[in-house]
Amino acid sequence: MAKINKAVRTFVPFEYVLMETYRELGLKEGEVCLLLMLDHLVELGNKVLGSDALSLKMSLPSEEIDQLLASLFSRKFLSYANDSLSAEPAKERAYDRFQKALEASDGAHVGEARLEALYSFYEDKLGRSLTPLEQNSLNRFVQQGFGDEEIKNALLDCLRENRPSLKAVERSLVARRRSDDIKKEGASAVSPIDATPIGEHLASIQKALEDK
Repeated sequence: MAKINKAVRTFVPFEYVLMETYRELGLKEGEVCLLLMLDHLVELGNKVLGSDALSLKMSLPSEEIDQLLASLFSRKFLSYANDSLSAEPAKERAYDRFQKALEASDGAHVGEARLEALYSFYEDKLGRSLTPLEQNSLNRFVQQGFGDEEIKNALLDCLRENRPSLKAVERSLVARRRSDDIKKEGASAVSPIDATPIGEHLASIQKALEDK
């Protein structure tokens, strides 16, 4: 479980976090109400040992509260601490899930900003808007682990060689990655990209068919 950010724990109430995460945690609405009531009573300084104290504040019958407590205990959402039931395990899990969701959202925004910056760089250097296919190619380069500077420098190299296409950029990236791997490891798992124009492939296929 990830270490909980203290700022999240301090400034975001447990009630809100639990409401945002309970379905992902596999909790039912009755269990959510019980956890919130238990935490409320403990925060007020009460010692809650079982269903009796909870039934005074909840409309559920004691038998149903006992069943909920047993289920929550078996799934490690409850513990005993300081002579009382505690919802601390549920809080840890809820905040952990909430924080991961926040981090994933931040990461998505960073990824979008990174791609937008690459799109802008390419459009500036090419002097035109990128097609959806070209944008997909840039997305793929990023997903394959190529760095921003690698992707930018590959385009600049191709422009100097009068090869202003994303296919040429891809060949440059792969060739450079293979070269670096071979220098470091003596071999590379990256396969070279066939630079033969498709027309030549078709011509060779046609010739082979004619020879038959």
